[in-house]
Amino acid sequence: MSVSIRFVVIAFGAAALAFALGCGQPPEDEKAATPSKASPTPSGAAVNVNPRVVRSTELPANFPKDIPQHPEATVVESRATSDLGMSVIVVVKDDPDEVISYYADGLAAKGWSTDIRNMPDGSAVFADKEKRTAAVMVTETRRGSEVRILLGNQ
Repeated sequence: MSVSIRFVVIAFGAAALAFALGCGQPPEDEKAATPSKASPTPSGAAVNVNPRVVRSTELPANFPKDIPQHPEATVVESRATSDLGMSVIVVVKDDPDEVISYYADGLAAKGWSTDIRNMPDGSAVFADKEKRTAAVMVTETRRGSEVRILLGNQ
């Protein structure tokens, strides 16, 4: 598959996965002003709108071994489904350029085909391996480099 067609396929897949998992959420420091998507029950307790999505502040148990894990990353949020894939948001105190290089080099070393792209708010690595896709987007925030990792199937 040519690089430009592969980029479109991966970008579309990443966008679809982000939509399905709700990864378009504002950063953690902006969430306070955002209403929750949970629905109140008659008792007032919150219920997750999509029970198939598992949310956590740890890496999902089935996080792939061939995706690099930055040694200084702090998991802010992870969302995983059994059939759609997963998204993980981590914060790293390193410079965004160093962080994107870490993920691009790490993915390539583990057999992923990678394509680094400059984005309006940072950089992204789009990768594919066998029938899986990965998108790693790095942006600079007040907390450091925010890394959004989206994993799915083609």
